[in-house]
Amino acid sequence: MIKKLFFCSFLVLSLVDFCLAQPTTFSINYPDTGRFSGHIKKIIELENEEYFFPSAGSSLFINEGGYHRFTKINNQGEIILDNLQHDPNRRFYAFCNAARCSDGNLLVLNTRSQFGLEGIAAGRNQIFVLKISPDFSDTLWSYYHHDSLWFDTPGYIMETSDGSIALTATRAIDFEFEEDPFDVVFLKLSAEGELLNENVIDIEFVEVTNGFLEREDGGFILCNAGGPDFTASGLSVIIVNLDSDGDLESSFNVFQLFEGDISRYGPNKLLIAGYKFGSIVHPKIIMIDDNGGLIFNKTYSGIINTDNYIARRVSDGGIIAVGINTTTVNAGYIMKTDSLGNMLWAKEYDFGPSSDFFLDFIETSDGGLLVAGACNAVLSGQDAWAVKLDANGCLDPQDCEVGVRDMPLPDAVTIYPNPAQDWLKIDIEQNGKPYTAQLLDATGRLIQNEQFSGIGTHTLNLSGLAKGIYYCRVMQGIEVVVVEKVVVTPL
Repeated sequence: MIKKLFFCSFLVLSLVDFCLAQPTTFSINYPDTGRFSGHIKKIIELENEEYFFPSAGSSLFINEGGYHRFTKINNQGEIILDNLQHDPNRRFYAFCNAARCSDGNLLVLNTRSQFGLEGIAAGRNQIFVLKISPDFSDTLWSYYHHDSLWFDTPGYIMETSDGSIALTATRAIDFEFEEDPFDVVFLKLSAEGELLNENVIDIEFVEVTNGFLEREDGGFILCNAGGPDFTASGLSVIIVNLDSDGDLESSFNVFQLFEGDISRYGPNKLLIAGYKFGSIVHPKIIMIDDNGGLIFNKTYSGIINTDNYIARRVSDGGIIAVGINTTTVNAGYIMKTDSLGNMLWAKEYDFGPSSDFFLDFIETSDGGLLVAGACNAVLSGQDAWAVKLDANGCLDPQDCEVGVRDMPLPDAVTIYPNPAQDWLKIDIEQNGKPYTAQLLDATGRLIQNEQFSGIGTHTLNLSGLAKGIYYCRVMQGIEVVVVEKVVVTPL
């Protein structure tokens, strides 16, 4: 009898522990005022499994103005605090960002424009930063920058290691008169919200700032998307290194990857998520070191018309990426890989009949994944959308096959490092006909021609080549599998 009681007690405790170990899940939209567009770009976890996000938007009808909103939700997605401010004379940018300070208060970054001013070319979109208390009861300080001079789009904001505030935005100078109208603006504020530094980073064809990290030495890494035209050969990701004051130190391109955001995987390891652009769009994840050396380069060709917006390391060492799948109707997309970018699972969630997408995510303290996004609800227009999943990306842990897609293989061929010095590696990841690797100079002249067969890593010898730009073309039979631009920098 004692043994039976002990076993039953153990079973009950085990079931309780199991239930307590499961993260809550939900999918909830947060309507605003009908015709306004709302997005969640950033979610922040607070104490007691509570979460904060800002959202903003503007109506298509000018006389209705715009709004910005601060929202706090609990672990079931229910609204705890809600602060919506409406301004009939202003438009606000939908993709506002946020950060949490070491003192527990919150930073919100957005831009706003004033109605009644002529000419969109000159911009007139003003950066503003608010520092607010986590209960929304107090605005500790506010900062406004260059009202009505440029068209600034909010990027990223952080509290730096020295206690100051750093932020980025994309600046449009003048579409009508400038061949390269886009720049990145970097601002550094004191802990009290006073301007310390302002830098405009003018690199040819930088379009949008898509990511922002602080280095261990106090400098910064920007991830930008840009190029002379919107084609597969015209666009790339541009990694920019700044010193602690925001002055430009160096930059390099990551080709065959577009619209990429950046995160840190570990010491001297960076993750860039985006997509491979062409007749069909494929999600893509690249891992590089801080100097641009390639660690892996994965394109998930089995998934079409999908963009990755951000990829981050999670606590088990794997990588989660979120974005949008546009194969049929736009749907929120989430995938997981191992530490080398090999696919583990992929799922999509479709809120309604129109455009839905995932923008960012956090790994929560209860072991779940909280995804930020936007959805188009039939009655309320575009709403802020938060989706809480378990660690396996499941909205319903009891029916985890819902939303699962077939596991795709990465690209058949990966070429690295880039820049290269005395050798070039070519990874073959799929069997089939023999592969031919050709190295061409910038004029198209054939330099090397090698044949490979089977899965494995193969090497092209670059010794003796002059410094410059070359092209590595890999073919399977007569079919061109990949052509990659390679920068050769001899030792």
